[in-house]
Amino acid sequence: MLHEDRYGLPLSTASDAAASAYREGVDLMLAGWTGMAEALERAIAADPDFALPHIARARVHAFYQQGDLARQKAALARELAARRGTERERSHVETLALAIEGRLPEAIAATLKQSRAGRAMPWCCRCRSAPSACSPSPAWRTTIARGMSCARGSRGITARTGGFSPWPAGR
Repeated sequence: MLHEDRYGLPLSTASDAAASAYREGVDLMLAGWTGMAEALERAIAADPDFALPHIARARVHAFYQQGDLARQKAALARELAARRGTERERSHVETLALAIEGRLPEAIAATLKQSRAGRAMPWCCRCRSAPSACSPSPAWRTTIARGMSCARGSRGITARTGGFSPWPAGR
């Protein structure tokens, strides 16, 4: 694996264009800027078998309450990750797919499992900082399902797994 995401984690694509467009799409998604769907579509066009842009695109559909499209993309991402994804990518896709399907208890359990395996980290939705900067509750693992507040008063700690949030896609 020649490519990495913004956090230094390996990406299961050999395509420079797919890796670059995926990183751009996730950056735009996390920043709340327009253009995320187009960037993710470029990643998919550059490497149709790369699962991560598919699950990220599913999240974009979920943002816009396009539940059927979100679930279709999530199902495709699962298939692709099973064929070619790393263990981390498979667990990432599974976590997001569960959330998109509205299976929140299972999505939260998968997030906690990723966290214990060192593949997810809480971060503040408002100030976009990691725990060391934002100082959320040290008991975040037990309170993620109820929501938390960071030290700056933001309600909404999520897990840095590429955009997981505790809200399902529209049906």
